[in-house]
Amino acid sequence: NGLGMQGNPLLDNLSGLECVTSLGGNQFGVALQIDGMAGLTDVKALSHLTKLGGSAVITNNALITSISALLGVESVGKDKQDVSLVLDNNAKLEKCDAFWATSEFPGGVQATNSPALKSMDCLNGVVRVGKDVNGIGIMLYNAPKLADAGMDAMKSISGSIVAENTGIAYLTIPAESLGTSADGKTLVAGGNPNLVGIDISKAKVTGGSVQVYDNEKLQTIDAGALASIGADSGGVSLELKNVQQLTKMDQGKLTSLAGSVALVGTGLEDFKVAGSVCASAVAKKTANCIELENNNALKNPFFGNTQLQGGAVFKNNDELQTTGLGSVTSVGANNNGQSLVSTGNKKFSTYGAERLLKTAGSIVATQLPAMEMLLGLDKVEVVGADRSEEHTSELQSRIKSR
Repeated sequence: NGLGMQGNPLLDNLSGLECVTSLGGNQFGVALQIDGMAGLTDVKALSHLTKLGGSAVITNNALITSISALLGVESVGKDKQDVSLVLDNNAKLEKCDAFWATSEFPGGVQATNSPALKSMDCLNGVVRVGKDVNGIGIMLYNAPKLADAGMDAMKSISGSIVAENTGIAYLTIPAESLGTSADGKTLVAGGNPNLVGIDISKAKVTGGSVQVYDNEKLQTIDAGALASIGADSGGVSLELKNVQQLTKMDQGKLTSLAGSVALVGTGLEDFKVAGSVCASAVAKKTANCIELENNNALKNPFFGNTQLQGGAVFKNNDELQTTGLGSVTSVGANNNGQSLVSTGNKKFSTYGAERLLKTAGSIVATQLPAMEMLLGLDKVEVVGADRSEEHTSELQSRIKSR
């Protein structure tokens, strides 16, 4: 059976447990639970533990500063929620300084609501992490001082990686195999004020989406080996939002996005997808396949699609000159009935869609001071209608007058 200690404010040590070397799991699959122990400062008495037949759950402890007594644990199981390790709301715990003899967590790992936590040393020797019932492999959440994610040795993560509201500066995930959460996400990194770089350069495929948002100092994303990105349940493959300092994304081998791409508020100059965007899904909220908005340096993107299932929107990109849709012959429509929208792009001079024959929705061109005449739509023969039809009628009159 497992060892559980809960809500005993007077207990300040675990004397008497020095001979314990192995713990099985309780009815919930938890092997070690230390929860709400207001007077406990450490777990030194557990220094001889080598095996946990279930999960380790250390939560809501006001004074624990170290769990280094668990350094010698060689194997950890998982509970009925498929979780191997939970650290939550431990007010003074500065390091996950345990499990150094462990090479694998078969379930998910969670470090959340940890105001003092600075490093995840417990992952330093781990090469594989599984996933919980929600498909999350590693969750680092609301740990503002956490600088070291500890994943340098990682080779495989069966579930998604979440890093939100942490102090991480460099998020390095060397795993070649990255999994997917139940809602189809592979990587979520948001609200990390110190984050400068993300490195997933060894991953070749992600089964789900990559979403990076609200990281004010982020400068680089290295995804150099990544060939394809899957889609989440919302039809999104890649979403980069409010990362104005992001000037470099190495994605030279990227050939396929199963879902949509949204670049909103980035500093990227270039973005290229050699193959298809929206290969199997569109963004459900908008039905757009491409959204490029408020990117102050983006000039000439490239998308290799011959067909685009949904709409494409280009808004308020200071340097944008064209759509990058030179190979497209047909474009679907978004939820507003629009196929191609270009507005507020100061240097936009041509749609660059020389092979485009038909659109399911309207084509919108407004506030484009560099476009003197409608260019890059020379072969368009069929244009659909948006909900107001005003944009369509205007364009159709231009096409007929050619």
